[in-house]
Amino acid sequence: MVTVIARVKLNWSADEHWADEMRPCRCCGTNTHARDEQGRPCHVSCAEAELAAEVLGAIDGRLVDERTTGGVR
Repeated sequence: MVTVIARVKLNWSADEHWADEMRPCRCCGTNTHARDEQGRPCHVSCAEAELAAEVLGAIDGRLVDERTTGGVR
């Protein structure tokens, strides 16, 4: 069994990632001042979890367990 863990750390220190008005996060629905790259309300932690899931999904089909396949897909 292969275990892969993806951790993503986004830097949202730029002013465009923050707004005065609180709006529901596009992922969890809880109010936030944070905004994603498209200006949509989103917690930093929600965006990081979403991106980590995308990374894992992208590499899932590319993983090869060399113990059982001899490195062949």
